Amino acid sequence: MLYNRKTLREITEIAYESEKQFYTAEATIKSIDTSDEWYYIGCGKCNKKLQKEGNHFYCPKCEKEPEKTCPRYKLKLEICDHTATTTCTMFETEAKKLIKQSARFLIDRDDCDIHEQAEKFQKICGQRLIFQFRLNDYNFKYGYQDYTVHRIFFMDSEEDSSVQHVNVEQN
Repeated sequence: MLYNRKTLREITEIAYESEKQFYTAEATIKSIDTSDEWYYIGCGKCNKKLQKEGNHFYCPKCEKEPEKTCPRYKLKLEICDHTATTTCTMFETEAKKLIKQSARFLIDRDDCDIHEQAEKFQKICGQRLIFQFRLNDYNFKYGYQDYTVHRIFFMDSEEDSSVQHVNVEQN
């Protein structure tokens, strides 16, 4: 039903197959690392992380100072299934589905409280999801086991492994 469905252990043991491969796994969010930065300042055009140069930002992808900047999620999750525990990084689009608010909204609030935000993030712990990972050279060649979450899919219920969104795409 889902593209390249594997257990977490199977994903951590995958040998190099090509430049990029997509795999899905059903897993539970065990914890969120809020000790690290949970967001970054991204380019308003390409969303890549900006470099701070003095009082200005610079986009290495666009090769210029961006016209607009935008805070974007970069959540470090620890996830597990019945075979293994691993870490993954979830960015803005998918994180917004879980948190139900953008990183910009949380940061722009007048009453922004870092402890309140951490508590909000911890509320998603225990959720079981289908994670679609995009593995790359860091994973295949260098054995780096922090996977990039490409998409997430919500489970219908804790007892049911069917998915509300069955149109898993390869890209």
